[in-house]
Amino acid sequence: MLIENLFTLFNLLFKMEQHVLEKFNGKTILITGATGFVGGRLLEILAENTSAKVKVLVRDYGKAMRLGRYNVEMIKGDINETEVIEHAVLHCDYVFHCAYGNKGNDETRRQVNVDATVALLNASRSAGVTSFVFLSTMSVYGIENREWLTEEVQERPDATDLYAVNKLEAERLVLDFAQKNAFHATVLQPTAVYGPWAPSFIMRPLMNMQNYKFPLIENGEGVCNAVYIDDLCQAMLKAVLTPIALGKKYLINGPDQFSWKDFYTDLSTFLPGTELINVNQLEMAKIYDSAKRKKPILKSLIGLFKINKEAVRELLQYHFFAQLATWLYKYLPVSVIRKIQPLNPTKNSDSIKKVKKVVLPMDQASITFYTNKTKIDHRKAITELGYSPEFDRIKGMEIVETWTKWYYLN
Repeated sequence: MLIENLFTLFNLLFKMEQHVLEKFNGKTILITGATGFVGGRLLEILAENTSAKVKVLVRDYGKAMRLGRYNVEMIKGDINETEVIEHAVLHCDYVFHCAYGNKGNDETRRQVNVDATVALLNASRSAGVTSFVFLSTMSVYGIENREWLTEEVQERPDATDLYAVNKLEAERLVLDFAQKNAFHATVLQPTAVYGPWAPSFIMRPLMNMQNYKFPLIENGEGVCNAVYIDDLCQAMLKAVLTPIALGKKYLINGPDQFSWKDFYTDLSTFLPGTELINVNQLEMAKIYDSAKRKKPILKSLIGLFKINKEAVRELLQYHFFAQLATWLYKYLPVSVIRKIQPLNPTKNSDSIKKVKKVVLPMDQASITFYTNKTKIDHRKAITELGYSPEFDRIKGMEIVETWTKWYYLN
């Protein structure tokens, strides 16, 4: 009952012009990646606010719990299977392609993220789909310090960022396909997407704040370009309704500018026992290098505790292993302690809280990301799509706070 009430609260907070939502009544819509964060929220909005028939492509029913609350058509299968895709797009008016494969080797990921996108485009056009939205990312532009970033800037993703590399290749194919076939396909490039259930910018930071001292690189003065999930969904819905969006790409950002210090300071107040700490770039590089050197040793120690638990308890009766256990609880990061905590019945949750937290290590890519001061210019989306972001940081974080207290503290 609590989860139903919580989702009802979020849906009441969702706002969009009624005349926009009405245009989806009676339409048939396919959402790929609906078991994920963005696709899942888009489904909720459509199911709660329209009479659209929504179809979702599901590879694993075990991950579709949130979708089961709605009357949607679940199509079991893999996005790489041609027959599955052709069946999924049948009789659809709109397709929202939110799926992204992040498992397997580089080639396997490319097959999911690039090849499957092309196959979905061809199937959609053949089936008479009216409009197609491909969800990309602002990461395709890479990170260069400039005052403003617009869609006219040359894309230069970090070659080691496979996510951005795959997204760029796929979005170029989408735009080329749209132009050559006069097919209404549009690319959206959101900034950091946050909101309840956001894995990268809400759930992971909250977990890290529980286990580490959370670093604000250079006092968190880098620009946080972030968009609340419902504003992104608004842009997606408007994109399929806008004829001039054919073959175009749009950066999607929130309505206000703020720093990462603002963002993570807000987030840190939602859970007890969190600690933010100012770390400069040089210090963080040293912290990361040190953590990287220790990692093989920590893995070996953790591996010791993955053998039979009764055997470990026997070992703890010997002085050497008892001393080792004491050292582990005293010096290892809380995240590691949590993995081995159940092995020692004399320890309880209070003992974890007493363990001294260490600073969360961040690699060079993260340092660059968090110190960048480029601002996103999304006027093209405002002018052409009629995009009108409703959730500034304060409003968005109020909802995140409500969700956080339900998810972590109940």
